[in-house]
Amino acid sequence: MKRMVAFLFFVFFVSSVSWAEGISVSEFLSSAAQDPTLHFQNEKVDYLEGSSPNTPFIREVEFRARIDEFKESQQRYGVRLSPTGWGETRNGKKVYKSRLEYNEAQLELLLNKALKRRYRLLIDFIRTRDLLDLNRKLMDIAEDRADIKRKSIEDLDADPTALVAAEDDIIQLQLDIIDLENSVRDLEDEMRTAMGADGAVSLEAAGLIDMDEIKKAIEDFSHPPEMENIHIRRAHLSTELAENRYNLEKAENRRYFSFFQFDYEMDERRDFEEAMILRFGVMLPIVNQNRLDIDRRMITSLREKSDYENLKREIAGDISFFLRDLERSMKQYDILLQRQAASNAKSSLEVFQRIEGTNPLKLLKMKKSMLRTEVALTKMKRRIFRKYINLLDVSGKLAEKPLRNHLSTNLEPLDL
Repeated sequence: MKRMVAFLFFVFFVSSVSWAEGISVSEFLSSAAQDPTLHFQNEKVDYLEGSSPNTPFIREVEFRARIDEFKESQQRYGVRLSPTGWGETRNGKKVYKSRLEYNEAQLELLLNKALKRRYRLLIDFIRTRDLLDLNRKLMDIAEDRADIKRKSIEDLDADPTALVAAEDDIIQLQLDIIDLENSVRDLEDEMRTAMGADGAVSLEAAGLIDMDEIKKAIEDFSHPPEMENIHIRRAHLSTELAENRYNLEKAENRRYFSFFQFDYEMDERRDFEEAMILRFGVMLPIVNQNRLDIDRRMITSLREKSDYENLKREIAGDISFFLRDLERSMKQYDILLQRQAASNAKSSLEVFQRIEGTNPLKLLKMKKSMLRTEVALTKMKRRIFRKYINLLDVSGKLAEKPLRNHLSTNLEPLDL
């Protein structure tokens, strides 16, 4: 109930705030705690925390009466008690504990999923916005180039196909810009939905980590303990829950006494000892009517253990894959940087601009080359950031407590 009130308050508060003032990356990531996908899982955890783990020793209490012709002396009254199986109470507590821990881990996993979605939205939004700005600058260059071609079209040495190519570049850039604008709007809609707010998206992206910090994080990466990885811990708790349910099923089948019954005969009420009668039933292990249920629980337990071991191997392989993939991407990024530095495009451009009579088409070509390199670097940054988040996710570091903003330079804590 408290979580529900907090959630409604958060939605009301966020909805009343204008995004025009801007929100920080950490504020957006922190909204994962109020993601709608967590609501019902929060209710399940609250319910389990408020329920009792105790399994009573008595399954049923039944009052019995026998009345013969409504004669007081011919009446018999009794109480029948049906006990639980041997060890059923102990195993019932274990099932309760493992069920609660499993659902708490499931809640953490849903939070991890909500966080990962927000990380990817942020990365896509920031990098798509950067690509849009770069393509608009390329459009300015393409239009200037086309204007020069149009003015020189009457020149006998002019190549008429060059103007066609320049206009084709403009059309292609127009299409690219429209696609990027639509992508930015779509991402803004997704971010508003995630935050539960309306208004224009104004994101303060200051303090984001750079490529050098990601490279260092990859070099210093260490595999966290298995039980600190939420994916592995949830799978492990699932195996525990299945095994405890199997043990409980077996305990329920160990009902050696089916009932105890205490009868009181009214016609013998003058002598209390003779009036009281103890009856009991003993289960004979000839037929096991719960055999199929026990087998089903056993098969489920074995399947959960198999899934758990397979998941551990899969995660270990994924971590190695993402590390190698990130190393390759970082090398590609370094090659682009080296190309940019080797050409010394900015310095050359400044020199050409100061020389009177320099061919403007050559200046535009140099500007275009610079921007194309920037576009390639921006796309590579986007891929690297997404792969980095995938690595943090599969290794369990994304949801590691205390939760932190892994896109910030100082790993600032999240307010969750």
